[in-house]
Amino acid sequence: RERPHIAEWVRFVLSTGDIESIMDPNLKGNYESSTAWKVLELAISCTIPSSTERPNMAQIVHELNECLMYENSRRGRSQDMSSKNSTEVS
Repeated sequence: RERPHIAEWVRFVLSTGDIESIMDPNLKGNYESSTAWKVLELAISCTIPSSTERPNMAQIVHELNECLMYENSRRGRSQDMSSKNSTEVS
């Protein structure tokens, strides 16, 4: 049996709502699922056959920068929380 193209497989998995099976296991869940969804949907939109329907590079860069800023702020908050917790315990 022929294996599906990766874009077809990702579309199928996204339709089931199971992004865990797509994500790199080395991340060990250390990501915001809404950001992962946004990146995966952006990646899939880049595989649309019609070039007029695909996002342009400026749109892609903008979306990825938004995701990066969100992840960085999330990590900053979690680091702040862990440093506050360690200070409170000391």
